[in-house]
Amino acid sequence: MLDILEPKKETPLEPEEDELMPIRSSETFQDIKHRHLEGNPPKAFDGNRARTIQFLTQFKRFMLMNQKANIAKDPIAKCCYFLALFEGSKVEGWCE
Repeated sequence: MLDILEPKKETPLEPEEDELMPIRSSETFQDIKHRHLEGNPPKAFDGNRARTIQFLTQFKRFMLMNQKANIAKDPIAKCCYFLALFEGSKVEGWCE
């Protein structure tokens, strides 16, 4: 017989109890709930244009290393953290 004429079986939208996503053995409940930043954060940026590329590279590398941290996953928190690294009279207006 032709399979085209047979009605298609509907797939359930929600997974069956047996099909729940497994938890990776390397992750514990505490790891999933609170992931903090690790490593050395970039030095504060004082507005010195000669250090701009260096600062941005350090920040990107730091966030890449901490991509599973809560701050790195939340764009607003990540932006606030980025601005918190600005210090000095040249960058005061940027953080207000």
